[in-house]
Order: sequence, then C-alpha cells, then structure tokens
Amino acid sequence: MADYIIYTKDLSLQAARAAEPVRVLQRKPLVTDLGCFSVAGSDCAVEEHAFSSGRGLRVRRPVKAGEAVLTVPLHHCWSAERARQVPELASLASLPDEDLMALHLLLERAKGPTGWNATHLRILPEEYDMTPFWSDSELARLDGELQATSRKLATQVQTDFAAIIKTAQGKGEDGMLLQAGIDLESFKWAKATLWSRCTDLSVKKDAAPQRFLVPGFDLANCDQSLPVAFCVSETSVILKAAKDLQEGEELCINYGPHPNNHLLLWYGFVIDENPCTSITIEFPVDAAAAGFLESLGAQMRDAEPGSGRVTARCQPSFRDPIPCAMLFAAAVCNGICALGQTSLNVEQELAALELLTKILPPASDVQPLPQTLDHRQRCALVLLTADDRVLATVHSALQRRRVQLNAKPKK
Repeated sequence: MADYIIYTKDLSLQAARAAEPVRVLQRKPLVTDLGCFSVAGSDCAVEEHAFSSGRGLRVRRPVKAGEAVLTVPLHHCWSAERARQVPELASLASLPDEDLMALHLLLERAKGPTGWNATHLRILPEEYDMTPFWSDSELARLDGELQATSRKLATQVQTDFAAIIKTAQGKGEDGMLLQAGIDLESFKWAKATLWSRCTDLSVKKDAAPQRFLVPGFDLANCDQSLPVAFCVSETSVILKAAKDLQEGEELCINYGPHPNNHLLLWYGFVIDENPCTSITIEFPVDAAAAGFLESLGAQMRDAEPGSGRVTARCQPSFRDPIPCAMLFAAAVCNGICALGQTSLNVEQELAALELLTKILPPASDVQPLPQTLDHRQRCALVLLTADDRVLATVHSALQRRRVQLNAKPKK
C-alpha cells in the first residue's frame, strides 16, 4: 500500500552496497481530507501522510487502542455488487467479480472529476511493484518458485482480459471499453489495485466474505506485530487503532501472517525482518520425546525405520530466534536433560545454548541492507539474504541469552 522511492538498479550485492542513490523527482503529495469518505457526523481521526517509506495514515490527535478512527459507509466502497449496478456494465454482469470491479475502476477513472469516487481514484498509486509486472531481468533475481508463480499470474491477467474482450464483443460493448481507454495495461493497473488494496469482509453474520476496496482504509500500511483492528457492520467498515498512538504517529494494520514471497507477489513490498521468515534446524531425538517437542512447536518426521528415533524440525525466526522447541531438542538429543523434563535449570540452559552455538552454521558477515537501491532490487535482496540474516539473528540471541544467564547470581 506504499509508494516507494526509486533508486539505481544493480544485481550484485557488492555493487549495491557501494551504489550512489539516484536523484528522484517526486511530486508534491496531494493531501486528501479522508473525512469525505467517512460516515456523516463520525470523527475522522486519521489523515493521509507521506512518510519516508511512502504514503500512509497518521493520526491527527492522540488515540487509544480500540478507538474508531475512520468509519466508511459501505455505499462508498468498491465492490462487485456496486459494479453490477453501473448501467454501462449491465450486459457484462456475468463476468467474475474481480474483473467486473476492475472494469468499474477503469470506467470511473475515465470520467475524471465527474466519476464516482473520483477523490479516491485520485489518490490511488499510478503504478505497482507486484512481481507479475516485473521484467524478465528483474524476475531473474528471485527464486525459481516465485518466478514461476509470478509468470503464471501475469499470464492469467492476460487471459482474463482476453475473456473480457470476447464477452464484450459478443454483447456489442467493445466500443464502450475502447471509449474508456480500457486496454491490457490499464487492466493490469486495476487488477493490481484490487490485489493490493482490497479486504475481504463478511457484512452479515455467517455470510460469505465479500471483497471491498475501502477508501481511506486502503492507505493503511502493514505492521505484522499488531492485532486485527477493524470491523464491519451491515452499513459501514470501521477502522480502529490497534494500539495507543500520539498525534502524528503512523496508524498501521496487520495484513496477516504472510511470508515475504506472498507480500511481494500480491502487495509489492517485503518486510526486512518479517516475523514469518524462518530457517529449519533438525535434531535426531528419541521417539519418546516426540510428543513433548511437538507440543512446543517442533514438526516431527520419522527417522530410520526401527531406530526408535525421530527427527524434530525447529524453525527459529526473526520473531522467535530461540524457540523453546529448539532449545529442548538440543538438550534432549545430547543428554543435557532427561526425557520428560519440562524445564531447564540455568546450567542446563547454558549447556544447550553453548551446544546450539557450536552446531549451527556460523553466521555470515551480514551487512545492513543498503538503502541506496531501486525498490524492486532491494526487495529481491531482502529475499536473497533472508536465511543468512535469520541465522545471524539466532547467533546474536544465543549470545545475549548466555550473557543474561551468566549474570545471574550462582546458587
């Protein structure tokens, strides 16, 4: 949901670290009064703001966790139901919901200031950074799976647009699309808008979720440490503060526990230290310890048949660099603690920490991620260096924990 500064492009990490930033010509942001999207009489406590990382929402006054800061009526939101009410799209109502919403966006955009929700259209980004729209040379920086998924999705967009043209021609509406300037490139923009800015909401209890593009709400950037902080009624979408904020602070929402591959594919950004980014460490342990380690979060798989042992797979991450499952797996498989023991004393924990330090691969010389990069190149670099950076985080956490334990008075 953010606009990003553009820097020089270079594939090599060494060159990236030494690169000089390119001068960037930026438009002076047009600040929009989000109160125009709100329910009449409700308090709009947020405003659009250009942060160093891109546009987002900031609070206009101190707010408390759980306090409503923006209430948008559903009749101001983009949805498939709303699109099917548009006279120009009546004969195309059988199209899939997302495609119909994309056409609605483009039709209203073509009308300029007189279009429905014109104020919202004006503040939408002009371009996006999701990987389906990357060039082949840009995609080459990513792993093979993400490359393949990105190309498949890009092909699907082309197929969707071809189906729209065929349907429109059959209904005699292809002239309408031409008049509105709707082509494949603009359709890509509309699809990217919906992918990156919509939210799925159940308007009625037990009803199937519907996709909405909510003006104002869609400016909120992502913070995966926050709880869910919005709700919907039969008439409105209500954005709430997930934590206490002072005037001028950024208000974020949680897009969900998504890894960086997902965020880059569907939203066009990554999180440097994504809590969901992890590495996998395996420990051979006695089968009798499987249930306990599994209860701590380890994933179990069978070892050699008849060995009486299993393999405990543990996943340290940026969020939890020393998971309990990993600490106990190291202790159990090396006889530091007995089977069935559910806590470690200081000496045992220190021994397990020392063992982990020795058996884990050494941390590479991980440098801070450079800021002087084109956004897409930097996203690729975040993905490329993720394992090394998690491993470095684990080693740092092990060292800190050992220092803490050694500082405790000896009994």
